[in-house]
Amino acid sequence: MKYKIINFIDSQMILVVLLIILSSCEDVVQVKLEQGKKLLVIDAFINDLRETQKVRVTLSQNYFDNSQNVSVVPNAQVLLKDMTANTTYTFSYTSNGYYTYTLSSTDTIAKVNHYYELQVHYNGYVYSSQTLQKRSAIIDSIQIEFNKNNFTGKEGYKCILWGRDVPGPIPDFYWIKSFRNGKFFNKTSDINLAYDGASGGSGGIRADGYVFTPNIAEAITPFGEYFQKNDTCRVEIHSISEQCYNMFNQIIANTNNQGLFATTFENAKTNIVTPIGAPIQAVGFFNMATVTTATKVVN
Repeated sequence: MKYKIINFIDSQMILVVLLIILSSCEDVVQVKLEQGKKLLVIDAFINDLRETQKVRVTLSQNYFDNSQNVSVVPNAQVLLKDMTANTTYTFSYTSNGYYTYTLSSTDTIAKVNHYYELQVHYNGYVYSSQTLQKRSAIIDSIQIEFNKNNFTGKEGYKCILWGRDVPGPIPDFYWIKSFRNGKFFNKTSDINLAYDGASGGSGGIRADGYVFTPNIAEAITPFGEYFQKNDTCRVEIHSISEQCYNMFNQIIANTNNQGLFATTFENAKTNIVTPIGAPIQAVGFFNMATVTTATKVVN
């Protein structure tokens, strides 16, 4: 009994000493971190839909800046050059960093198999990028299927895409976007990509001319989401370059990069060229898309 009492007293004394030591370390240490360099962010996804086309130009925020205000760039010049047709389109600044081009009733600025160059003139330097607009896939129909989750009890309708890659010697890359009642499913986990008719890696085995595999077809209804009666499902298949396909896959990999064997994060790839001597580096992406669409009302 004496042995047990002595040990208990010793442990109490150790606890008191630890509390005294810890209480003497209450001073807050302010660590001053260097501000990262600003980056010019160019978001230029242009397509052949009959709608106003947009390019957004902003400046990056510091990592620890939690404000919702975006540093917009209203004093740039944004030009889109159709190198195949030798035509230049000037985008006009509107607001919130957006430069827009409004189509006329007969105009289109995006054409299959045309080469394009984007130019952003900023602070005396020309940031540029070039790409080829590729063809899109074929949409047959949207299938509606009733589903019930036995674990959550949530039920509703799943929309499934029946589409097919266009056969040909050159690989095709697609970004399949889906909407519910006009609202885009825009989470990183909702990014739905196809390499020909499957989701294999760029440079891997091709599924040339194949019907889209089930993991792509069913992903137009993201996991955990359902459509309800009278909801409208809209699908858009955007043709993208191989560079763009790899960039999106990098974003997905970074998002899922966790656990014991996680690798070091890396900046997302960019196809924007920063001119020599420019004090600000550019990031972002430029893509010209041919789009096929389909709409289905759930009933």
